[in-house]
Amino acid sequence: MSFLNRFLESPPPDDELSAVMRNLSHLLCARPGYSSRLISYGVADYLAQQGNKGAQLSILREIEDVISRLEPRLRLRDLSCKGRDAELRLHIHLRGTLKTRKGPIPCQLKILFHLPSGDVQIEPDSEREVRRGT
Repeated sequence: MSFLNRFLESPPPDDELSAVMRNLSHLLCARPGYSSRLISYGVADYLAQQGNKGAQLSILREIEDVISRLEPRLRLRDLSCKGRDAELRLHIHLRGTLKTRKGPIPCQLKILFHLPSGDVQIEPDSEREVRRGT
């Protein structure tokens, strides 16, 4: 179960991949300084730097840091930016290993990072390549 699910009145029953994706979505959509007094969640605001290659690298580093510190069920192998679409969303591809009760399984996720709002959507990168653990 996702850490943040503990605060819901009735947490959704789901598999480990869905729980990890939801947890990452909550963590990455949060804003530093607003989410917790104890620890800084989320990534910085990149609206002013949206065309800057340095901003993309900073976003990737921050996502990598959030995963390594706050999502122990996911071991990151590769994180890369595949470009930006017309709606100003960065398409970030994540490859890694998901730790499940049945053992580690490979997974690939797509992270859509909307530069103006900082909103993050996470989805399986390919249904064929993502196997869900229970």
